Amino acid sequence: MNSSITNSHDHDELQSIQRQIHEKKTGMLDSTRRMLGLINESETVGVNTAAELIEQREKLENIEKRCDGIDANLVSAQQNINKLNSIFGGIKNYFHPPKSSMPKSASQPQLSNAAKKKTAVVQQAAATAINTRPTNLNNDTDTYFGKARSGMDDIERETEDGLHDVHQGVNRLKLLALQMNEELESQKPLTDRVGIKINHLNDSVNKKNKDMKNILLR
Repeated sequence: MNSSITNSHDHDELQSIQRQIHEKKTGMLDSTRRMLGLINESETVGVNTAAELIEQREKLENIEKRCDGIDANLVSAQQNINKLNSIFGGIKNYFHPPKSSMPKSASQPQLSNAAKKKTAVVQQAAATAINTRPTNLNNDTDTYFGKARSGMDDIERETEDGLHDVHQGVNRLKLLALQMNEELESQKPLTDRVGIKINHLNDSVNKKNKDMKNILLR
């Protein structure tokens, strides 16, 4: 009788331990799935940001080119103002220049074929990294659980693969972050040049407006 009670108690205790182990395994698997989901989202955001950085570089380069073109036109305008300053009768000709001499209106910057290709390459490479999830299929003890895959149950194997994918995903995120940081650093000189040129153009336009007012008020 006592032996039967003892066996029943041991059986209940064993079942309780097994339930606890199962709950721990299930909880670990759920956490792994959540981590993978977060990594997927982060990779998607990172890919889109990297593509936007490439587009940003192209737009900054277009702005810089247009600033150079406007500056060249302002130099020509200054020459005309200098002539007007000595020959007041030239004002009429200045206000009615040939249409070909008028600067073209700025249109929305368009990405060059090279920039579009770079953007497509970044998006394709990242999409491949996201959709292709490496798994640890080696039947050895070099696993997160420290035992051969053949000795794992289904939950352990899925968790093992998930942890391996998390590790790979974190590595991809790190590489993506380094590449974006490198691109941002390379754009700093370009951004500084554009800022300086815009300030220079603003000062030049203000000076030329002032010069014209002085001539007209004579």
